[in-house]
Amino acid sequence: MKLKKKYVNRLKLIILVIVIILLLFFILKLLKTEHKTSYKIDNYKIIEKFYIKDKKHYYNFIIKDSKNNYFYNTNNKFNKNKKIINKIVNKKIKNITCIMPIYKKNINGNILCNYENNIVSIYYLKSINEELYNKFIKLFKKDGYNIELKNNDNVYKYKKLSIY
Repeated sequence: MKLKKKYVNRLKLIILVIVIILLLFFILKLLKTEHKTSYKIDNYKIIEKFYIKDKKHYYNFIIKDSKNNYFYNTNNKFNKNKKIINKIVNKKIKNITCIMPIYKKNINGNILCNYENNIVSIYYLKSINEELYNKFIKLFKKDGYNIELKNNDNVYKYKKLSIY
């Protein structure tokens, strides 16, 4: 009988330790306000930074290929998770390459393009060459990506931009 009581007490202790570890993990996850991580998807290196500001969740990304750096940010809630980009889709027409990150839950990111050695929005392409813009949109849609088109008629190219 004493042997059985001894095992029951050990089992209770083990369960208590497991519950305490799980509670600590949960509390740390709730208190986490930032993280930074890097990872690779195909030929892209991704640097991801998460932070909370004014109770909103923000993610900043630098997506690097062999030649370019693409900068993204999103304020979608991904439960403070790391490595939220699942896939990067790229399309190329002539010497212009456009990429679109696919986040967890199959959420499409914005399309950015390398145009004349500058990283520009797909809407900038629309402002200078609507036919080229339409070709890229058709390429992404052809692969089954739902591209939400925003009415963005006011696109400007700044020669010098200073941010203070």
